[in-house]
Amino acid sequence: MKNKYIAALLSLFLGIFGLHKFYLGDIKGGIFRILLFLALSMFVEDWVFVLWLYSLMESVLFLTMSTEKFNQKYNEPNLHESRPWGRQPVAGTPFIKDNPYIKTGNEKYKDYDYTGAIEEYTKGLALSPNDKVLHFNMACAYSLTEDADKSMYHLSKAIENGYNDFDTLRTKDDLAFLRVQPEFQELVNNNFRYTRPQERTEPATRPKQEVQEMPDLLEQIKLLNQRRERGELTDDEYFIERKKILG
Repeated sequence: MKNKYIAALLSLFLGIFGLHKFYLGDIKGGIFRILLFLALSMFVEDWVFVLWLYSLMESVLFLTMSTEKFNQKYNEPNLHESRPWGRQPVAGTPFIKDNPYIKTGNEKYKDYDYTGAIEEYTKGLALSPNDKVLHFNMACAYSLTEDADKSMYHLSKAIENGYNDFDTLRTKDDLAFLRVQPEFQELVNNNFRYTRPQERTEPATRPKQEVQEMPDLLEQIKLLNQRRERGELTDDEYFIERKKILG
């Protein structure tokens, strides 16, 4: 898990050599920075100072960037798209390198079709039941549909399978509804550890109005999310309006 403070320090003191680029996984960017430094030091010596100033600006950007934005960009880019390289299969379960349902689920999620996203992620979990990314995606989707029980279930499964970006759990907007639940506070008080995870089972599906799947309702939710993103609604106003729509 990459840390924005480490990236800022590397950029501040060794940025002219591109070490922060290598740390963040940008190998090409790191190599380019080294070549640029060599070229400047050989032919235009005064420009090395300019390169250091640029690295200083990058360091400031890392420090001022929110933890969530940093994680989205460098740790779990875009809606936690699965990055299977470097991950090891969990013993006793198949390891799916390219789970097709992650992509289809993310597409529906980005289109505010959370019900459809949940269906796709569920198919993905059938192929890879211990995928922490899929479980985290499910937790976010269920939080947005205000199903606290299932959101907590999948969040616990994500943590049990190695998800440890706790700063994102505390700040991600999509988990705002879940964070106001007493179960989440218990989780925080227990340092994000579950005492008896083996006894946790997925809650039964709650009865909901079938109208939730109607296109006009999805359109209302989509418009509501867009208003929230434009800053026209606060989080509290958003949840109040969303509750009115869902009845």
